[in-house]
Amino acid sequence: MDTVRTALRNGSSKPFIVYRRSEKEMPANEEEIHECREEGIEIMTLTNPKRIIGENGVGEALNARGWSSESRMASGRRRPVGYCGVRVHLEVDAVVPAIGQESDWACLTEECACRLTDWGTMTIGPAHPADPRS
Repeated sequence: MDTVRTALRNGSSKPFIVYRRSEKEMPANEEEIHECREEGIEIMTLTNPKRIIGENGVGEALNARGWSSESRMASGRRRPVGYCGVRVHLEVDAVVPAIGQESDWACLTEECACRLTDWGTMTIGPAHPADPRS
């Protein structure tokens, strides 16, 4: 939700979400989903991305298929199973994969000024004095 709303705030004219499970099964709280809808962000559920079409690392289209959510896994969570016959071809300017809630800290090399705490979060300093948020 953060990614799609950030895309909207950074000038994307029509950002949207493609998610393979139902809205009820999304790992997002109801408030986030509601706020996305209020901002005009489309959420396409039971739609499984299959292929990104593009050149030079830039997505130009996304092919997806509709799914039914029938089977339950041992955890109790429903598993998308079965192609339901719907094929989707979406023209896009970019594709931003946004899966999960964890950060990838592989970019933090020895040369980087940023460091991690023992909890695996980034160490930050106080806000800059000229920052109106401080």
